[in-house]
This record gives sequence, structure tokens and C-alpha cells, in this order.
Amino acid sequence: MQHTSSKRTRRSKGNILIVCAAVGFVILIIGLWALDVFWLHLLNAKELSAAEKVAMAAAVALNKDDSIGQMNYLLAHSRELLVCLRSNEAAIDLADENDSKKMLQQISRDLAKRAHDTAALLAVERKSIEAQRISESCKAANDALSTAGSPGAARMAGVASSGATIALEQCSFGCAKAAPSATDSDDNLASSNVEPTTYFFDDSANKALMEYDKKFIDDSGKYYKGNTKISLDVNFPGGGDDPDLQFPISSLPPCINNYTSPPRLMQAAEYHKMAAFNESASPQYIPTAVYIVLKLDVKDTKSGAGTSLMAPGIALTVGATPPP
Repeated sequence: MQHTSSKRTRRSKGNILIVCAAVGFVILIIGLWALDVFWLHLLNAKELSAAEKVAMAAAVALNKDDSIGQMNYLLAHSRELLVCLRSNEAAIDLADENDSKKMLQQISRDLAKRAHDTAALLAVERKSIEAQRISESCKAANDALSTAGSPGAARMAGVASSGATIALEQCSFGCAKAAPSATDSDDNLASSNVEPTTYFFDDSANKALMEYDKKFIDDSGKYYKGNTKISLDVNFPGGGDDPDLQFPISSLPPCINNYTSPPRLMQAAEYHKMAAFNESASPQYIPTAVYIVLKLDVKDTKSGAGTSLMAPGIALTVGATPPP
């Protein structure tokens, strides 16, 4: 009887050891799985932080030295000067002709032509600045990726990840909306940094331009709308329909009370896409915001199945400096 009892005790102990080993193995598997899940969440959080830093670096480069703000001023003032000179030319043409009038007419025509040629050259320069800013923004994004603390290639128990890269097909240049909206209406874009001014001495021409410009002014009634072309119109003195002249004003936070707004992160609802993220992009306006997406490829080391973790970062560039 004693011998039989001893055998049963040894068998029970053996069963307990097997059960404990099995439970321990299951706990180990669960622990490794939990560690992998925690590690993936940590990678995603690190990737998101890096995406925001990369977006900020790219956005800052867009308005380096306030080139967008200064170009906005030049475009608006160039257009106003051209309208003013043409208005003077039209007024002289209506006067009785004599030698002095003919001289004034010629001078007025020459000045108006120079203003036209200058506006055309300014349009070329704007395109050059646009290309330069896009190129520098792309470079700033790539340079920031290596210093933004983005996750590098790593391997855990059952999961391996690549280093974070910029998902070019997901990124874009854009601008800010005036307020979150369900549609990307051109009527819902942020303002520019330019306040409309006039140079006319003739009251009728002055009033005609002010009335015409109302459609280009934002809801505050103070600044030109962002991403709008302040065109010339044939219905007031000095107007015209020159197809070669473009006066596209980009959106940009204005300088208020000598305060220049710093660059900031944005929500997706505030963002308005304008062009693809590459150096060959050619948006209609110089972009003032950027949407960056980082991609991290993750795969199961056993099955080879994989997925990509995407982390977006959206940023608006620094605002305009005080008016010149």
C-alpha cells in the first residue's frame, strides 16, 4: 500500500511540473506578444513626434526671410501702380491736345508700359521664388528626418521594423483655411498679409477700384484673401485684361501690432491641399503649409506578413514681418 501511494505522489508531482511548464510557456508567449505590442505603440508615438518635427522644419523653410510676405506686397503694389498709371494715361487722352499735352501723353504711356513690363518680370520672379521655396522645404524635411528622433530599423521577438521614411506619395504642399469646413471652397481660405491701398487722385477711379476690390478682401474687411488673384478689370479707368499679368496673393498670417506669428502645427480640418510634395510641383500660389507623412514598415518575422505605420504632421509657416 505504501509503495502504491508513493507512485501516485510521484505521478502527481510530474503532472504538476508539466502543467507549470505549459503555463509558464504560455505566459512567456503572452509576455513576448505584449512586449511586441507595447514596442509597436512606442514606435508609432516616436514616429508621430518625428513627423511633427519634420513638418515644422519644412514649413519654416517655406517663408524663409519672409520671401512670401514681401512678394505679396510687391504683387499688390505693382498692380495698384499699373492701374494708377493707366488711369492717368486715360485722363490725359481725354484732354484737348497741344504740345504739352502730347508730351504728357507720351510720358504717361512710357510709364504705364514700364509698369506693365515690371509686373511681367515680377510674375517670373514669383515663379522662381516658388520653385526655390518648394525645393528648400523638401530639403529641410529630409534633413530634419535624421535629427527629429525618428525610429530606426529594429527587431524584437516576433516583429521587425524598417527605419522611418517620408512617404512622398502621401505628402503635399498647401495653405491654411480660414476656419474648419467640410468643403475645400476657395471662399474658406485664410487671409494674406496685404492691406489694400490706393494711389489715385481721381475720386471716381479711386471709388471704382475700391468697389471692385471688395470681392478680393476677407471677412474682416482689412486684408486681401489668401490664395486669390487680384486681377485688373476693364470697367474702371486704368483697368485691362492683360492675360500675361498675374497677381496671385498667397495666404499668410499677417503681422498685427508688430507681432509676427510663429510657425505652428495644424489639424487636418484646417489644411487645404495645393500641390504634390516634390520639387517639380507647380502650385498656383506659393504654398504656406506642408503635410508630411512618415512611413514605418513592420513585418512578422515568422510569417513575413507586414504592414505600414503612417504618422502625419501638418504645419503652417511663420507669419509675415511688419510691412516695409
